[in-house]
Amino acid sequence: MRLPDAVVIPRTGTIEVHSDPCKGRYGRKDPSIHGDPVAFGPWTVETADFRRYGRAGG
Repeated sequence: MRLPDAVVIPRTGTIEVHSDPCKGRYGRKDPSIHGDPVAFGPWTVETADFRRYGRAGG
């Protein structure tokens, strides 16, 4: 079983799960935002505790 790949961008609070690889590309991209539960293969990942970073005060 091939698991999907996830891209987490802490500065903007966005998450992308890329799946269905074919010929060096992904056939599907499912975007989410920080705090959403994210399906990742057979698991669901709670993202509310992911650390965010950015400019001070932002």
